[in-house]
Amino acid sequence: MKQDVDVIKRVEQRGDEAQATSAVLHNMPAALRSFLAPTFAAIRTRGGAVTALYWEGPSTTALSPVDPDLLAQVREWLADYFSGHFRPVPFPLVWEGTPFQQRLGQQLAAIPPGQTLSYGALAQRLQSSPRAVGRGVGSNPLPLLLPCHRVVAANGLGGFSAPGGITTKQWLLSWEQRHGQKGSEKMP
Repeated sequence: MKQDVDVIKRVEQRGDEAQATSAVLHNMPAALRSFLAPTFAAIRTRGGAVTALYWEGPSTTALSPVDPDLLAQVREWLADYFSGHFRPVPFPLVWEGTPFQQRLGQQLAAIPPGQTLSYGALAQRLQSSPRAVGRGVGSNPLPLLLPCHRVVAANGLGGFSAPGGITTKQWLLSWEQRHGQKGSEKMP
């Protein structure tokens, strides 16, 4: 099966939107700046579903276009997220992994913005071990869309495999906590 990838290019922003983005960027870890819609590095799709969202461009030279409507939905969702408006992901997501990873992805999607769940509690839900959950969370191909940053250790934040590591995770959690009350729609 052919996987489609689209590298996103920066587009012009208008008026208030540009000022709001500038304010967000001021305190945002550099690793997250690539996710500001529409400037994230790339997405991968298959069969009308998003299968990966990249912090940095994928290591491939053959890039195919994706459905422009799906791409627009991803851009809009990311713009909303970084504006402090948290809503359920309105487009299909597929974690192309093991059955365990797919179940893990469903559990990640159910953690509301501004809230966290421990690796141990997530392991109990999945009838697995915290270590297996940690490995699975670390391999999440859909960061932010399947919010792995909301999974924490019993005695602290735990790890974070994205660029910027714990600094990025702390920023995301703080961002959601600051904006969660005013910007969340009911999550599935």
